[in-house]
Amino acid sequence: MKHTKIIFLSILNLFLGISALCQGQNSFEFTIKDALTDQIVGDAIELSDGSFIILAHEIDPPNQSKAHLMRLSKSGALLQSKTLTYQGQSSGFKFIVQTAPNRFVLSGYTKNSEKTCLWLYEMDSLFIEVKSKLMPLNAYSYLNPGDLTLHDGKILCSGNVNTDGMIHIYRFIYKISPAFDSLNLRIFTESTSMLEFDLLVKNNDQGYYGIMPDFNPSADAHIVELDTAFAIKNFYGIPNYVSRFPEARWLNNSTFIFAARKEFHQDSLERITGVMIMDTLANLKYEHYIGEPDTSNWPGLYSSLDFTDKNAIYVGGTHNFHQESEFYPENIWFSLTQMDSVLNVHWQHFYGGDANYTLYGIRATRDKGCLMFGSRYDFQSTTQERDIYVIKVDQNGLITGTGDQPSQNFHQAIVFPNPGSDHLIVQSGPQLLGAICILRDMNGKMVLNHLLTETKISLDTHELTPGTYIWQIIQNNKLIENGKWIKY
Repeated sequence: MKHTKIIFLSILNLFLGISALCQGQNSFEFTIKDALTDQIVGDAIELSDGSFIILAHEIDPPNQSKAHLMRLSKSGALLQSKTLTYQGQSSGFKFIVQTAPNRFVLSGYTKNSEKTCLWLYEMDSLFIEVKSKLMPLNAYSYLNPGDLTLHDGKILCSGNVNTDGMIHIYRFIYKISPAFDSLNLRIFTESTSMLEFDLLVKNNDQGYYGIMPDFNPSADAHIVELDTAFAIKNFYGIPNYVSRFPEARWLNNSTFIFAARKEFHQDSLERITGVMIMDTLANLKYEHYIGEPDTSNWPGLYSSLDFTDKNAIYVGGTHNFHQESEFYPENIWFSLTQMDSVLNVHWQHFYGGDANYTLYGIRATRDKGCLMFGSRYDFQSTTQERDIYVIKVDQNGLITGTGDQPSQNFHQAIVFPNPGSDHLIVQSGPQLLGAICILRDMNGKMVLNHLLTETKISLDTHELTPGTYIWQIIQNNKLIENGKWIKY
């Protein structure tokens, strides 16, 4: 690259690791701001020393991409950075798994003049290459990533492939040896779809469950039971139109937790995140929905669900997401919800709101906190490019600074639309039920006072004079959140 890349860590964050370390946890914010390069995050993994590897790819004009590796300390300092390609071709990484002590396998893509290929790469924690190989997908071209996992010492890579001209799009699962030898490639030509899917290894090691949206017209999504050779044994419909961007984790030998986007009807842009606990026959045990029908809430685009403690399950998403574009000129937030194993919500927080934020994934951390990673688009800038935004929170969802003061990007409640006209919406986590929302004019006069009896309320503001107002959330005589709201 011929231009200078600037990595921003606020001065406050130099103290974050020190303050949180005293409590046994670290929290931080990390942002790459590069006005000339569009940065797209892929995946993250925590190392045994508490540091993190972040995968991304960066796109330079004209649409030439490079894989970008970063290693962050447990307090958010950049320790190492590396960009690379496969033999000079446009390339990027999507997923990472640890295969052995100080060994990691990455899956991604590389584009040649004819098609896009699946790229596997093995390295150590210092980004030193062990081996690199393109994996054949028969006559197909690699289209979208699905999952990367391990089973019985083998690598399982999945995603979507397509034929020339995007005429046919299919899902695939690829079993690959640790030496990157091809063992079994299964193209699911029974179903034409470019939708995402997730893969669960059976607890008895006798096969797999694929969580596949749009697999069969009989249901919006299915649990597809597969044997060890990826032959279809059975499939079961998932209820309530919870299907897109699926993520599943085992809770015990017969029950798993599943998060995905819920759709209300095909032509609507209204989306919320559904969280379900089901058995392997798709019998629903518990369900919970994050968001409201009139505000689009999407799960993380690559991963949305993770936990190290079954009573502290994290579900991440994007609040006020605009599916038309990550470059939409509106304030948007990461959201993070923590719940227990029967889906009782402990808390929900929001992060960002000063730009367009899109969550790509989350990872529960060893200290019972959570790492979130995604993109930040500053629509006030003159260039249309995304920056990588990584945030590590403690088990309470906090980014702790000196004096335990929260980051300016941390919110227990948010107010939107802003600017607005005849109404304003207050969205908060359940931990703020019983708090009071107060709206004052610039002279300090109270014009609205409302008790928060639900996690989302709409306040009628059509009689207020256009101008700037101050909003406050007060709980137990303590100021929790405040900000400015503009009526036009």
